[in-house]
Amino acid sequence: MTYSLPIDAEADVTPEWLTAILQQAGILSRGNVTTIQFTQAKYAFNSKTEHLHLSYSQDASGEMLTKLVLKRNSSQQEWYREGGQQEAHFYRLLASLPDLSAIFVRCLAAEYDERSGNSYVILEDLSDTHIPLIDKVPLATTIETVIDIFAHFHAYWWEHPQLGSAIGPGRWQRDRAHFELYHQQCMSAWQLLLLHEQDWLPEEIRQSYEQMLYLLPRLWERYWEPRFASKTQLTVIHGDAYFIQFLVPRDDRFGQTYLIDWQRPKMHIGVSDLVHMCDTFWTRAIRQEGQRELHLLQRYYDLLCTYGVKNYTWEELLIDYRSQLIEEALFPVLHDCLRTTKHYWWPKIQCLMAAVEDWQCLKLLE
Repeated sequence: MTYSLPIDAEADVTPEWLTAILQQAGILSRGNVTTIQFTQAKYAFNSKTEHLHLSYSQDASGEMLTKLVLKRNSSQQEWYREGGQQEAHFYRLLASLPDLSAIFVRCLAAEYDERSGNSYVILEDLSDTHIPLIDKVPLATTIETVIDIFAHFHAYWWEHPQLGSAIGPGRWQRDRAHFELYHQQCMSAWQLLLLHEQDWLPEEIRQSYEQMLYLLPRLWERYWEPRFASKTQLTVIHGDAYFIQFLVPRDDRFGQTYLIDWQRPKMHIGVSDLVHMCDTFWTRAIRQEGQRELHLLQRYYDLLCTYGVKNYTWEELLIDYRSQLIEEALFPVLHDCLRTTKHYWWPKIQCLMAAVEDWQCLKLLE
């Protein structure tokens, strides 16, 4: 991978600029890029993501990739700029971790400019052979592949010496002061939600949320604060792990599955990724059909052990899962209700609160 100067606008993405990138990356050994055609990516909404179709001069030689993906930060919100920075940093970090390269799309360049806040990553375009996993409930074999990727990645970073330095915790997990700020933000967001929606919000949902918010400091004191202070049984998580973040082979008999969109990696509790991916949009019926949820948790745990994770019991994983369900259930209140429509956040709340009830998560706080 090579790093180059940031780009501020589409006009900066010139054949000359891209020629230099490919030469420094060792992709193009001779000749130059002559033309670039831009096509907007279909599923991008929090970044400026484009497919680049390249043509080369007649004397060009080397790997000569004709399709690349250019992902730049969106300037619409501060979070988008921060996400772009984190993704560029993550891909630069990956360049020093060859053992993990198999589960990531190849990155040719990544850069972030502190002055402007602009960032970009250039990735190999796999759209001819891979598609996003858009199924709400993928086939069992596909879910197993996804769980394998998470277990591999989480086991690699499990209590890694670079935790907290190369990749740090999220904002509220840093210390008690940050947690108290997060708690207050959750309380304020809940009151704002009630102000607008309490006329129809089911009473059992309201009572459960108010109990969670009242007892949340106990969760921090009992389960989270000791872990984050000592970096015990922690790993690096994706942080926004929906099924659509996976690229699967068009022909499911062949090829690797890849995990993409690394704008929120952080030091955290591993099963958080599974909660985010499954319980956010899976109803009780989906989770419980054929014991789907329990099977994927068992597979994940078994693979963690296979990949070398020690001193982490099945019972501890289930406690972590329950605690992360509480954290995830607060996410729609704190974030989605303020910037999305009810059509988006209300199904999330219904799914997550059903899981909170099924797993008796509030008993953790008693």
